[in-house]
Amino acid sequence: MVTMREFSRTSSAFRPEHGIDIARWPMPTAAPVAPPFAAMWCVVPPSSASRPDAHPEVELAVVVQGRGTFQVDGDRLDVAPGSAVLFEPAERHVIHNGSDDEQLVVLSVYWMPSDGAS
Repeated sequence: MVTMREFSRTSSAFRPEHGIDIARWPMPTAAPVAPPFAAMWCVVPPSSASRPDAHPEVELAVVVQGRGTFQVDGDRLDVAPGSAVLFEPAERHVIHNGSDDEQLVVLSVYWMPSDGAS
């Protein structure tokens, strides 16, 4: 039997992490096999940014609300709802919200790269 599990931003428990508010998906404990990925909601308040972050996982960040700028090293990419950005393992990245009055909301899905590939 397949069980749907909702991961809603409005019902998630947010905590400060990396200078922004993050709600991590509570992984199913009763699943016969653990999912090969994890997910989190990221909310960047107006006129602020995340702290620089780098990790061993591949990360796909999808903007669902607001506008901002994603930065990796000196490269910057302006994003809006519907934008998706892929961060490779160990890429040091920052998420900027330049709006004075709107949150930047991102759904991030991340996973360990396959052996020998990133």
